[in-house]
Amino acid sequence: MESQRYLASLWQSTWDSSQLYLEQGSSFSRPFTSASLSVLQIEDAKTVFANTLVFPGYAATASLLVLLLQLIAHSEPVKKLYKRLATSENDSADEIEDENVDDAVGEQQHLSVVSQHMAQYGGPVIFAYRVLRLLCTLALLALSILTAVFTSRQVSSPLNSKVLPHVALCLTYGYSSLLGILSVAVNARSAKLATHHLALVLAFTWIVFVYRDVWPLATYTLQPIDGAEGALLWGKFALLTVAGVVVPLLVPRQYTPADPRMPGSRSRANGVAALDDAFLWLDPTVFEAYKVPHLPSRSSRRSPTTTARSISSSAASSGSTRSK
Repeated sequence: MESQRYLASLWQSTWDSSQLYLEQGSSFSRPFTSASLSVLQIEDAKTVFANTLVFPGYAATASLLVLLLQLIAHSEPVKKLYKRLATSENDSADEIEDENVDDAVGEQQHLSVVSQHMAQYGGPVIFAYRVLRLLCTLALLALSILTAVFTSRQVSSPLNSKVLPHVALCLTYGYSSLLGILSVAVNARSAKLATHHLALVLAFTWIVFVYRDVWPLATYTLQPIDGAEGALLWGKFALLTVAGVVVPLLVPRQYTPADPRMPGSRSRANGVAALDDAFLWLDPTVFEAYKVPHLPSRSSRRSPTTTARSISSSAASSGSTRSK
């Protein structure tokens, strides 16, 4: 009987002490949990914003702001305000230049609608390069969305610090795809602005991926940051290289006449050459000059001594002629 009373009292004391411990633990754990969650959220935010995969999003945001300012500057109300402030002479010159940029090249009546549409961008070659870049950006957008979906399935929260950089990259490629559509769908002046912004955003994104995944391959200690993607990474990098590096280097420049009132029927080769062949347009002239028969060949070249004698004799003969 006494043993039963002892066990009951021992059980009661153990129960009371456990309840007291749980109450104290809960009172201390609640503020600690909320504080720790806030600290973790701040750390996650710092990790996301400092991730190099988000840097193209910063470039796209800056490009969007600048593009909006440029479009506002070229809007009709701003033009009317500028016309009121500018002189009549400058105003007429600006109108001629704007009409030339909008029309690009004078089109003939017998051309089809598609030919006229391509002609305002500088011809079918430039238009084909722009379409190729648009297709590359659309493919990059699709592959980036696929990567973001796969990454979100591997973590518990869809807004994890590992997922948000991929979402930012998807938004960057979405903005680039929009610029690519504008470069082949709107008037020549707006398309030119969109093309410049698209080239800058894609080039900056390419530099970021070179730093993340290509530069580590040239070292002994580093590994590509996105190496877990495998072949998908290098497929995206190949598309980005074509859109951000190859196309800007190979696409010819659009011909813009020096005098908008006299555009001329033919564009100069050095005025439309691509960036990678700034002097290759001289090759036809050099090859044609090489075939001219009156130029001295390599076998008939004179020695330095013979050349010096001929120069001195010609100088003496010219001096005697002047004395006479």
